[in-house]
Amino acid sequence: MNNLGIIGCGGHAKAVKWITDSYDYDKVIFYDEEVNNCINNFNESISYKFSDYEKLKQVDEFIIAIGNNKIRKKYFDILTKEKFKITTLIHPTSVISKQAKIGKGVVIMPNAVIGQYAEIGDGVIVNTSVVIEHDAKIGNFSHIAPNATLCGEVVINELCLIGASSVLIPGITVNSNSTIGAGSTVVKDVKKNSTFYGS
Repeated sequence: MNNLGIIGCGGHAKAVKWITDSYDYDKVIFYDEEVNNCINNFNESISYKFSDYEKLKQVDEFIIAIGNNKIRKKYFDILTKEKFKITTLIHPTSVISKQAKIGKGVVIMPNAVIGQYAEIGDGVIVNTSVVIEHDAKIGNFSHIAPNATLCGEVVINELCLIGASSVLIPGITVNSNSTIGAGSTVVKDVKKNSTFYGS
């Protein structure tokens, strides 16, 4: 048996479940403290509360399907402490350089492109049609939203959100816990704990 546990039952979990259709799992089980979310969004799926520790043992590996960066990190840390296996899911339409490094608990959505020597940290979401160019580095538990373009040698530190269709020119650094608004063009470094939008 090869069973996958998905942590979370919201909108991002729907996208993650879609990726699992490309994998050969015998069973997919959802875990969420609000089990009604699982029932409403995944009618025919098996679901339990995350806090039901014995039920967690029914699966071989986990993916955390929660869009909020800090909450995703929280569950990642719990699973790591309890020595559960955390996997990475990659949609088959994505294009990833053999020289790229991909961490644990990463979700890579359709049509994403990850270039040579790029590094993707643990618990990162690389959303639909994202481009991450050569030598870029994405810190743990960050989220790169759909259609964002990160040019060569861009550095995104941990717990950042890079908004949909934003563009970061080569060599830019976005420091930790910062948010880039959708459609922004970033031409200079972004300080820690900042929100930036526009050009």
